[in-house]
This record gives sequence, C-alpha cells and structure tokens, in this order.
Amino acid sequence: MKDIKKAEVRVTVAAGNSYDAIVVGAGIAGLTSAAYVAKVGYTTLLCEKSEKPGGLVGSFSRQGFTFDAGIRAFENSGIVFPMLAQLGIAIDFVKNPVVIGIEDSQMTLTGVESLDDYAAMLSVKFPQNQTEIAAIIDEIRKVTAYMEVLYGIENPLFMDLTIDKEYLFKTLLPWLFKYQVNIRKAQKLDEPIETYLLRFTQNQALIDVIIQHFFEKMPTFFALSYFGLYSDYSYPIGGTGRLVTALSDFIAAHQGELALDTEISQIDIKGQRVTTRDGRSFGYRQLIWCGDMKALYDAVDCSASGEPGHRVREQQQKIRQNRGGGLDLYPLSGD
Repeated sequence: MKDIKKAEVRVTVAAGNSYDAIVVGAGIAGLTSAAYVAKVGYTTLLCEKSEKPGGLVGSFSRQGFTFDAGIRAFENSGIVFPMLAQLGIAIDFVKNPVVIGIEDSQMTLTGVESLDDYAAMLSVKFPQNQTEIAAIIDEIRKVTAYMEVLYGIENPLFMDLTIDKEYLFKTLLPWLFKYQVNIRKAQKLDEPIETYLLRFTQNQALIDVIIQHFFEKMPTFFALSYFGLYSDYSYPIGGTGRLVTALSDFIAAHQGELALDTEISQIDIKGQRVTTRDGRSFGYRQLIWCGDMKALYDAVDCSASGEPGHRVREQQQKIRQNRGGGLDLYPLSGD
C-alpha cells in the first residue's frame, strides 16, 4: 500500500460512501490488514461475503460448550503474539500440545526432544526398518535446525528498531546472518517430501505414516520442520473465534466498518470504486484484496486503457492458466 503511511490524525474521506481503504475478505488476513490500516487513522471498510467474519477461524457454542469450526489452534511463528501486543489486544492463551498416533499407539510432541520417542514408536510398527528410521530422524533434526532460525526471534517488523538499538545490534543482526546461511540450506530441500523420503526407505507404508500429517507434495524443508513447530501451537481461552472477535472489536473501536453479506462483484480500477452483488457502490483510495484471487480477477474491469488495464489483463491470463491454493493479500489502486 504505497500511499498509506503512518498518520498522526484521522484522514476523513468516508463521505459519499468513499473510504481511504477497502479491504475485501474478512478472514484473518483481511481482519489484520483492516486493523492495521484503521490503527493509523484511515477510514476503513472491511467487506465479507459471508454472514460471519473469520474464514477458516471461528467458534460456535452449543449447550454450553464451545466448538471450533475451522483451525484448532494458532502457530505463533514469531508473528501472532507480537502482532497482538503491537495492536494492544489482550487474549489469554494456553499451550496446545500436538498428539500423533499410529494405529493404537500415540505420543505427545513437545519439540525435537520428542523425536526419540517418535522413532521408537515407528520402530515398533516397522521393526525391519530401524536403520532407515534412524536416518530419517537424523534428517528431521537437521531440517528442524535449519528452520528454527526463522522463528528464533519475534518478527522484527513488529518492533521499532529506532528505539531499541541494543536489540538491533545484539539480537537482530546476528540472527540475520544465521538466517542467510540456514535458509539457503533449507531451500535446497524443496522437492516433495514423499519423493525425498524414498532416498532413505523403499517401504511405502513407512513413508505414508510419516507424511500423513502433511499436504500432498509439501516441500521437504517445510514438512520436516513441523516436528519442531508442533510445540509452537497455542489455544486462545474461549475458542479460536476469540481472535476474530478481538480483531473485529479493534477495527470497530478505531472507527472502521465491517460489512457482512457484502460480496464485491465489480471493481472499477480507473474510477477506484467497487460494486457489491446487491448494487451498492463504494469508493476507495486503496483496495486490499484478501480473498480468492480468481474472484478478484473475475470482478475487476480490465477495459481500462494504458498500463493499469494492461497489467490487469496480463494477470488475469496468469490466473486462468494456474490453479490457486487459498487466500492472498493484494493491494490494488488506480495508479
């Protein structure tokens, strides 16, 4: 968002159904985007086509019990907790241990220190593959060490480094050096995890048991690092929907607006206006799209001449030729 910078006072542009920023999609990406834009004083409208915000994050109650409708916990990854602290949002969390199992055996993963127990559980089920299991466990330790550097400190984007010079020189700069070294090693392990494990064993049943926790064709460096990340999960007391409620309340408290049942069907990038499925129209200085990318390029008017129209048509073609995989965050302006 190149035009949106920190503001000392609120910029009032929301006259005539126009806003400094319109954020489309009230999943966690949209909620956090709208929260930060509203925080610095810009008039903000957050549009969500569903009846509730949150997307894959949400909770509901039945007969006095709270159930999570989507994800079951949050992985901090040096981002969630410092983000909440920067926004001044207080939510009580408890650690959320991850239990994995094979048939009637199960164990709790608390980090790399649990790998010996995991190896023992695998060896009981696959006694003929103990040497191969030991080699795979060594790979998990190695990859976990590579990736730990990513989450070794809280994300510095949530800190004011002009104030904390000691942190800058004693923590951040040494971390950046380790990051550069380790991330290069990790990026070499980008082949699908199921293919990579064939280097260590031909027992497909063993491979299937190990990769059952991952998406198909997940890169090796990401899949194996999860054995370290499993210990990074936390659960908000009151359900995962507590985060959605807290972010929604924050936006409202900073004079942002949340429009539910509001699906954007047309985008006029030249006139910098969006139109909803039911015919309402809103103007914007910046449009931040946090929903499905195909829906974005189905809605956008690409008839504009010049560079903006050309860029949109080019991107539309790319979207049609490829398959999307979820949410994205894309700033779109008229210039």
